[in-house]
Amino acid sequence: MPVLIFADAAAAPADAGELKGTRFIGDAKRIAGLLADRYGIPSSH
Repeated sequence: MPVLIFADAAAAPADAGELKGTRFIGDAKRIAGLLADRYGIPSSH
């Protein structure tokens, strides 16, 4: 299961999960979309 963990909580989107103060996204499609939006990395089809 892919997980994207945010070092800075302020950089995490509003829909990120939280566990013990650590913000994360655990959905592969959401991670790909976020990386595409922020860094121009193409997402898979």
